[in-house]
Amino acid sequence: MSGLLCTSRAREVLVQLTSMRTVVAIVWQAVPPGNAHSQSSFFAMTADRQERLGRSDTDQLDAYASLAHMAFIDSLAAMTEGDPRWHQTVAGFLTMRAVDAWRRPALDFSESSIPWHPQMTAGARRAIEEIDAQHAIRLALYRVVEALGETSPTAPHHLLVRLIGYGRALEFEAEWALAIDVHETVLEHAEWAQDGHCAGQAALRLGFGHRVLARHDVALEWYRRAEQIGIASGELGTELRGRIGIGKVALERGNYALARVLLEEVERTADEAGRVEERSQALHELSDIAFRAGDHTRALHLLHEALGGYTIQADRDRALNDLAVNFVELGLLDAARDAYLVVLATAQERSTRWLAMLNLLTVVGPAGDRAAVERYRQELMDAALPPGLEFAFWNQLGTAYAALGDAEAAEAALTRAVAVAREHKLHGREFEAERQMAQLAESRSVGSRSAPIAAPEAVEIAVAVRDMRLQVCGDEIVPR
Repeated sequence: MSGLLCTSRAREVLVQLTSMRTVVAIVWQAVPPGNAHSQSSFFAMTADRQERLGRSDTDQLDAYASLAHMAFIDSLAAMTEGDPRWHQTVAGFLTMRAVDAWRRPALDFSESSIPWHPQMTAGARRAIEEIDAQHAIRLALYRVVEALGETSPTAPHHLLVRLIGYGRALEFEAEWALAIDVHETVLEHAEWAQDGHCAGQAALRLGFGHRVLARHDVALEWYRRAEQIGIASGELGTELRGRIGIGKVALERGNYALARVLLEEVERTADEAGRVEERSQALHELSDIAFRAGDHTRALHLLHEALGGYTIQADRDRALNDLAVNFVELGLLDAARDAYLVVLATAQERSTRWLAMLNLLTVVGPAGDRAAVERYRQELMDAALPPGLEFAFWNQLGTAYAALGDAEAAEAALTRAVAVAREHKLHGREFEAERQMAQLAESRSVGSRSAPIAAPEAVEIAVAVRDMRLQVCGDEIVPR
């Protein structure tokens, strides 16, 4: 494809026959050679789609969406074949089509679906081999393909676990739309097979993915569904995580009172049941409420306690990043820098690394390092940030410019932050940016506020983070 943009008009873009030929060629790799019925059915289906897409009536363009896993096609439409993500996305699409055909005997699919054939996994394997050998996506896809040959469609638990692993790998790469597609596939088959564990995990991941994309109404429904699946299947962890998700949505919408009630209840229940991970998650979100209320010492205490209970690295990365945010508010900029450097060096998730980088703006700005501010600004401007991170980027950039004494640039960045928050209904974030703008209007630099005297407990935590940075980064103290 020739660099087609993936927008809401992607289907119109795909009308171009050159693009269609590329997409058709990709799908054709999934059709077993020598299978006349499959090939003729495929060509008839493709020709029909091309004919409908060629009509002048743009309403007919939606017919193309009947192709399964449209998220992968939309993603490919935004790339050229030289894009580093091209092979990963093609391999993922072929693997998911193979999964569709594998499960067809168990589910009621339309006659237009391409039937299962072992050659489909061979095609997927060839595509997977094009991915860099060290990439986590390659390993995750290999595991899915292996599970196709080891699992029965009527007892799919093994494959569903592997698919969830692939979905998580996509999340680590910030491929939210593709991860949502994968988890929808998991949920569909898990519910048919009455696999409560996998259904609950998929619903939680769907809630997470839609929440990251600021689709809060959709996220709320998925979190509620996860809660109900947890209750029905007797899995307390899934039930509690669903409630935590509901609390997170309330928090993002600015309903702090409701969020606090929900999260405190989860924390108590998890503590009584000995559910350490779920209790840590609840404490982490409660720390966010404390942060937004300006109680940074309490936020640090809650985060430090949550960090001690986390066993999943991605959760620890996010907690460490949030510790740093509170260090900044307490004036402990060296401690904040230490924490951000550790996250940049060790975080598994690309979005967490982005968050650490944009938050470093609040350290290098007050330090007067304009060159570092511009370097981070340029790198983040080129990133495909989801709504929450896009808001944080503009908000932190405004903070950095204000600390540098550039009121005009600070106002422009904060104005953009407010616009992003309003567009995606991030009401709590909108209040935050408007408060920053009010301080700027009163000629008080938002990057140079008088910080409270840090409590001894905060200093102790800062020392522990410094030791962590020395262990991970050595004597490196300059953010890069």
